[in-house]
Amino acid sequence: MEVGESTEEATIRELKEETNLDVPASALSLIGIYGDPSRDKRRHTISAVYLAKLPKDAKPKAGDDVKAVVRVDITDKNILKPENFFADHLTILKDYRDRKIAGEEKGSVRGDLGEGGDFSRSICSSSYHVE
Repeated sequence: MEVGESTEEATIRELKEETNLDVPASALSLIGIYGDPSRDKRRHTISAVYLAKLPKDAKPKAGDDVKAVVRVDITDKNILKPENFFADHLTILKDYRDRKIAGEEKGSVRGDLGEGGDFSRSICSSSYHVE
């Protein structure tokens, strides 16, 4: 996050830098704030995590500091293992999945997992580093 930037602005900028996608603020909804001091062993980091509702024809491309952009089945137990994720990113995905299953997402977001459970949305976190 840059000085003077809102969390939404940082998320939009990071999505552009890391996936080459232009996402309007209206496509974002806050999933949660993650700030457990032990979540990142390198330093205390706080993340504002947003769901970005993307058009079905969106074609993200890895850019900036991203190695690859992949879509995963959020119900696949072979993928959802701690060793496949950094810090608490698995916790964030599980929180999203659990909210979705419980129907807590508002409006048309409910049911986006579709048949077979495709995770067809992207999550980007804007991190704040506490010195």
